[in-house]
Amino acid sequence: MATTQPTSQLIAATKGIAIAASFITTGSLLTHSTSILPIVLHSGSAEDSSAAQTAAQQFALAHRAGKKTLPPAEILSTLAFGFLAYHSNQNARSASTWKLYAGAAAAMFSVIPYTLVLMEQATLKLVQLADAPPHHADSQPSLSHKPQNGLLGVPGQSAVERPAITPAEEFEPFDDSPFSAEEYEKAKVQKMLKQWNTRNTIRIAGPLVAGVLGLWAALAE
Repeated sequence: MATTQPTSQLIAATKGIAIAASFITTGSLLTHSTSILPIVLHSGSAEDSSAAQTAAQQFALAHRAGKKTLPPAEILSTLAFGFLAYHSNQNARSASTWKLYAGAAAAMFSVIPYTLVLMEQATLKLVQLADAPPHHADSQPSLSHKPQNGLLGVPGQSAVERPAITPAEEFEPFDDSPFSAEEYEKAKVQKMLKQWNTRNTIRIAGPLVAGVLGLWAALAE
């Protein structure tokens, strides 16, 4: 009995860590979509020449704070669920639960490639914009785009590196008059933030499913 007690304590602790980490990740991602991003979007819609960069700076603050805790929690939960799946598969008394743990590990792991493939590019652009120099006050409307060290410059900002972009035609007004630098950047940043928020909302499914499957498996044992 004495020799098996530490093992059962380890398994119980691993279950608690895996399930807690998955639901903590779910809550954090949900907070980003329901609380943080609406505030950032509101800031970016203000009638201010620096509204887009202010929104990007707020986004960057939230992203950098989340980056310190979310990736470690995702990796920890994935490894813990993987260990539990292996242990359950080896234990005749709980062999039926290993698939639930394996599913939880897969669901949690899916968050990582999803983030890198579908969200990282917009995240990097927004963070770059947050750190970029402010607009010149005398910027003029323009539809010209000149590559600057691999980045496309914002119209009217040929002398300053700013990462905003895609072709201006995406936001060109119906009357064919060009956007100013601030209008172009504001439209692009709002679109990127909304797209990021939509994809983040979908991303919540990964840790949520992982937590539910892990909890189901733990209760079934």
